[in-house]
Amino acid sequence: MLDLSLAIKVNSVEAVCGKNGFPYHKDGKPLECSEDVEDNCPEHYMCQPSFTNTKMYCCFTELHCSSSGITPNSIKYCEHLTDCQLNEECEEVINMNGIHICCPKAIQEVTRCLGRETFLNDAIPVSCSSIAICPDDYECSNLTTTNDYTCCKEKKKLMQICPDNRIPYRRFTDDEFLYCDNNNFICPKGYLCKQSLLNDRFICCSPIGFCPKGRKAQLDSATNQAKRCFTNFDNNTTYNDDCLEGFTCQQSTMKHLRVCCNNNNNTNKHTRD
Repeated sequence: MLDLSLAIKVNSVEAVCGKNGFPYHKDGKPLECSEDVEDNCPEHYMCQPSFTNTKMYCCFTELHCSSSGITPNSIKYCEHLTDCQLNEECEEVINMNGIHICCPKAIQEVTRCLGRETFLNDAIPVSCSSIAICPDDYECSNLTTTNDYTCCKEKKKLMQICPDNRIPYRRFTDDEFLYCDNNNFICPKGYLCKQSLLNDRFICCSPIGFCPKGRKAQLDSATNQAKRCFTNFDNNTTYNDDCLEGFTCQQSTMKHLRVCCNNNNNTNKHTRD
């Protein structure tokens, strides 16, 4: 059961307790404290140095989800699952009996982003939701191997690594590229050894991804190949910012690579963006 009296005391207006901490308020002000005085903060609060000045304040300890150990960027208290969004769970906070917050659902260790880098924490993909925001340069997407929401490299941060708009093979253990110039130029089945556009080394790359037979491709001016796209699996709109109007993000002829194609079967081969 949620301690409503405690929730009322939690106020994040001041930043004295840091980004994910909350000061205890007394008479409308954050309560100052001293580490030399024992138990001078209420239950669940700790006396810690301020993030904004030289004083010390009673701060609500950071709330960590029990399933993942992460601290959501935006704290939302809950009593039931219905208090949280679809891809979230109502979980009891670590080491705080009776306090529940909305946390992103746990994802499978095998989850990997399709066609781009996956953010890993100790080799485990990091789940995300509307309240658990990804680190800088990453965005929350379910365009993954398991359809779970995880932190994937932002589209605008992607660089051409393989030639001809191919995607690089990534090792499962650390999501790093697989270099083939130190392996007799041999790659896993279905991948080709190509010279990287980032350096002079050779890495394992996918075949070129084309639109399904009979579909017209939107060409990427940078590669002269079908434009890659990253629309989430649950986005059913006919237009999105990845593709031009009249084109949608579709599975290409290459597994894990989606490209902008039109929905009409015709003999026209492409349209430039």
